[in-house]
Amino acid sequence: MKPKYPIGTRFTPRGGKKPRPEETVEDILKTYNAKDELVKIRYVCSHEFCGQRVRSEYPQTSLDRSSFLVVGLDAIMEGETA
Repeated sequence: MKPKYPIGTRFTPRGGKKPRPEETVEDILKTYNAKDELVKIRYVCSHEFCGQRVRSEYPQTSLDRSSFLVVGLDAIMEGETA
């Protein structure tokens, strides 16, 4: 299984009553089991708050459901789409 969203992808997460800041994918975490099979993929994302970088992890379904999605520049150059 290949990660669906490359590093640099920007999105706005859903949920909550207040508007949420735009997040940027910074890293991709992959979890493998003892048989060396890929079990899950999580995305490390960040946004800025009061001049500091706040990081959080999201599963792929959160990015699938996001309301605004811009694929990273590297992926656009390679011809990938989300």
